[in-house]
Amino acid sequence: MKKINFFFVLFFLLFALFITGKSDFTPADDTFTPYQTLTFSGKIDVQADSPIIDDYYPANDSSNIEMFPLLNITIDEPQNDNFNITWTTNATSWTVYNSSCVDGSYTQRAVWANQSNTKYWWTVSINDTGGDWTNATYHFTTATYSWTNWSTTWTFNYSASAPSNFKASTYNKTVINLTWTTDATADTNVLLVNESGWNTYPSTVSNGTELYNGTLEAYDHTGLSKGTTYYYSIWSYNITENGYSLQKATASNTTDTDLGIQGPYPANESTGNDRPPTNISIGVNGSNIDVYIYYNNHTLRPDEFRELQNWTSQTTGRLEVSTLWENEFIWGGTRYNWSVNITNGVSWLNESFWYETKGSRYDIDNDDTVFVGDLNAVWANRATYDNLYDADDDGTIFVGDLNTVWANR
Repeated sequence: MKKINFFFVLFFLLFALFITGKSDFTPADDTFTPYQTLTFSGKIDVQADSPIIDDYYPANDSSNIEMFPLLNITIDEPQNDNFNITWTTNATSWTVYNSSCVDGSYTQRAVWANQSNTKYWWTVSINDTGGDWTNATYHFTTATYSWTNWSTTWTFNYSASAPSNFKASTYNKTVINLTWTTDATADTNVLLVNESGWNTYPSTVSNGTELYNGTLEAYDHTGLSKGTTYYYSIWSYNITENGYSLQKATASNTTDTDLGIQGPYPANESTGNDRPPTNISIGVNGSNIDVYIYYNNHTLRPDEFRELQNWTSQTTGRLEVSTLWENEFIWGGTRYNWSVNITNGVSWLNESFWYETKGSRYDIDNDDTVFVGDLNAVWANRATYDNLYDADDDGTIFVGDLNTVWANR
């Protein structure tokens, strides 16, 4: 019988014991779930079910980063809770927030990273509505700049420019239309207003009443008070920079008043007026209105009116016709009828007036007497004066008309 090797038997017994023991092993019920795996030297604290930072920029412990870099984090909230982000740095007391966030990327400009070849630390604290949180701290080092040409190598544009072509146009008594052109680097526009009593434009995005915040390039400000001036300011907003434009655009306008016509000169229904009067004038109310003055042409038929003068795009004020045609407004003892029409393109208003001149209708030379010279003037200009001195109304001025004029002088 061959001799059995002792070590071979021992090995066999130990192997059998191992196999028997392994078949009786029962794994624990608890399962390990990692919250987040980090491969950098920054500090991070998390809770179960807390928001997860999927990505960030600049990379931790990175170097050669431009000054004022745009910090970026991408966040995933496993419970789909809303969350707030707090950004801080040890460089200054700088603290900024993003509120009521959902899954996605968020940015902040590191305005404090303003030194060449310098290490900066920054922290994001993320707190969701379920009470879970994540804090992460990272650091980077800015590039070394040659200060003789740094302005050409550093091209960061801190914020968008203000909207251009900003206009406030009065539409009527209760509406002002606002239009603008969005800057190419802006994502949205923020429009504010101050009312007439302030007499100033909103100076910041928190000074005034916000009317609109969005991507459109027009807004109708409605429900306004008539005859009131409104002052508007508008800023651009850049989501990537999370900043408003450093400059604003401004515009103002006044809503229409009720259309009005008042204060005619010569006074309505007045008598004893000079011929011709020094002027014919009228007061009007409104904005962006067109005004027309008509008069009764006495050299034609008494019921015929002609346009005397017109104005366009007027506002509340007084309008005057200073040049009156001599052969139309020289008659004494005569009633002159005239009217005023105004419109703002939507509504019309018309008023009619009259005044009487002093003296005799036949005192053509205005010397307070009717004499042969006046008759000669009538005869010489009878074609013009037909409808004034055609006493027998036969369509012509003849000797019989002159006799009537003389008899009634």
